[in-house]
Amino acid sequence: MTTTRAFLKLHAQPQQAGGRHRQRGSVLVATAGALLVSVTLLASADLGYLFYMKREMQKVADLSALAGAQRIDKRNCSPAIAAATGNANVNMSRYAMTLPAAQNPVTCGRWDPAAPAATTTVATEATPTEKYEGNLIRSYFGTPVTGADFNAVKVAFTQEVPMFFSFMGKRTVSVQAIAIRDAPLATFSVGSKISTINPAQTPLGAVLRLVGANVNASELLSYNGLAQVKVTPSGLLQALGIPVSADLGVAELNTLLAGRQVQLGTLLNAITTVGGQNGLASANVAVTNALQTALSVPSLMVQLGSTDAVGGLFAKIVAPGATVASALNAQVSALDLITSAVGVASSQRGVDTAINVGSIAGITATAKLGIIEPPSIGIGGLGTKAYTSQVRLYTHITSNGTGLASSLLSLLGTTIDLPIVIDVVSSLGTLTDMNCGASPPAATIAVDSTLMKACVGKVNESTLFSTREVCDTGLQDQTIAKVLNLNLLSGQVHVNALSTPTTPVTLSVGQTKSTGQNPLAIGDTVSSLVNQVLGLILAQPSQAGTGGSIAGMTPATAADVADKYLTKYGYNATTIASRMIADGVTWGRPCLIGVLTCAMPDVWKGQVTPLIGTCDNTCKRNALIASLQTTASNGVIPGLLTGAGDLVSGLLGGTGSTTQQNLLQSLLKPVIELLKPTLNAVGSALSNVLLNVLGIDLGVTDVKLMSLSCSNARLVY
Repeated sequence: MTTTRAFLKLHAQPQQAGGRHRQRGSVLVATAGALLVSVTLLASADLGYLFYMKREMQKVADLSALAGAQRIDKRNCSPAIAAATGNANVNMSRYAMTLPAAQNPVTCGRWDPAAPAATTTVATEATPTEKYEGNLIRSYFGTPVTGADFNAVKVAFTQEVPMFFSFMGKRTVSVQAIAIRDAPLATFSVGSKISTINPAQTPLGAVLRLVGANVNASELLSYNGLAQVKVTPSGLLQALGIPVSADLGVAELNTLLAGRQVQLGTLLNAITTVGGQNGLASANVAVTNALQTALSVPSLMVQLGSTDAVGGLFAKIVAPGATVASALNAQVSALDLITSAVGVASSQRGVDTAINVGSIAGITATAKLGIIEPPSIGIGGLGTKAYTSQVRLYTHITSNGTGLASSLLSLLGTTIDLPIVIDVVSSLGTLTDMNCGASPPAATIAVDSTLMKACVGKVNESTLFSTREVCDTGLQDQTIAKVLNLNLLSGQVHVNALSTPTTPVTLSVGQTKSTGQNPLAIGDTVSSLVNQVLGLILAQPSQAGTGGSIAGMTPATAADVADKYLTKYGYNATTIASRMIADGVTWGRPCLIGVLTCAMPDVWKGQVTPLIGTCDNTCKRNALIASLQTTASNGVIPGLLTGAGDLVSGLLGGTGSTTQQNLLQSLLKPVIELLKPTLNAVGSALSNVLLNVLGIDLGVTDVKLMSLSCSNARLVY
């Protein structure tokens, strides 16, 4: 037993030595693993610190570029360099560093991402230094072309930064940033001044009443909550499902908007939703339905952008930079957007308008009123334009040839056909200056107003409300007055628009100012129209084209005139002769065997009432027809006296004798007496429509500055 234990002890000792050896090996492996993990962690910490420092240096570059962009001058880079350098040194001082001036880290230039080389304003673009997915990234930054200004600041530098563990030395970090300063941008509108104090008769209410849309006043008042609500074009387009990139070019955005039409109801809902007024859905429906009923159309579409030929919700955007980021974020009044949207949807359509021309016997007048140019909102830099809505009144004055107040006109079956086009006030606002240094910042808008362009002539009624310059293009001569088969008065008349002097208006954000009222009254314009219509009398050629003498009527016309006088006055020669002279149907004829000159009706009366014999009704008719075909002519003695007078007058520089009164002018006298009160009634009716129905103060334009963005700096690289 003892021997066995001893044997076991002898063999146990080597086993214990081997176990200790294996334990020592395990510790070494663990230690090596721990050291490897520690080194990895240390390296990770150092690498993380390196990325941290790179990010900090990038922040320095970004903030420095933004600081420089805010101070950039059009042609002088010194203020920008000073601002950028100072900002960088302040931020780098936390790490005991300064901006390496020897590297010229701050440079001014121009940033322009315009794709076509022909349109870019960068003369020499900086060489790309960074890659993405293996491709060099263009910076679109470089020296500006001749005539272009600095608009960007580039900050680029290389800096040695210490590692987390100082014994590991330093690493080199390279960073760069480009910031641009957007040129100032404004949002504004121009519109006709609303003279009424009725809260329901807002610009929106005026547009609705203009096209005859009957909307409850309480529903209109519900929109007042949007008056102070601002929305951005970007937010509105998103709500309409039209996402737009901030890097989109100006031309591309204008093309996109001009090519998009949306239903009015959809647009109104989008505006009220973005404006946080979801409760206006019922009012939107009421407005849309009222417009569709008034205009007799199943649906109303609104074009978002404007072209040279067609106006839209937004005027052409004039972005001062190469992209439209600032324009998309401009602040626009939600209520103004709704008013403009309704105007655009209603444009180029005329609606019948009641017009009262008084109790003028035998004269009727119909009228249509419509928006030919919708209002628009201007967004952009210098040169941006905005328009008021342009209203057109078309009046057609006619007579049926019977029942006219004048016995002669009624006797001869005179017809009047007078189409009148009147374009009411239109105003154009052009952004001419933005003063961001003022307190508060202000913008100046030059307002050009045009009042009451009018014309008379034949127009194409199918395009009457879809053509801007109907008085200037396509107007044709119109037969205004006709007697029997004789064109008594024809031609066309223009009353040139009265343009007020350009009025500059300076406003701060939220302000509305009115231009001075033009003293021109509607009656003056109508009076000018009357005078020019009547002026056509002087231009009317005679039957023979001899400029004033009567060549006589045609046999058919003479027979018609003779029958009307003979029938009306019972073949009584004395009465007929007196009536013809009173009506002006007379001219000189030789009498008393050709020695003297007598009135043509008296010559005829002498022929049909002979001292010897009789002249029956047929005889009287034939003689009157023949007399009506004669021409004006003097007897021998008056002719000699006239000739002598002409000779003396010629020697003295005079004009000589005048021709006998033209029959056409005689007939026009009662026509004039009818046209004057009729045209004056049109003027009164138009005045009533503008002032009482629409509440528009003629000649006064309201200019409103919605927002003004002053030189915002932003990073682009």
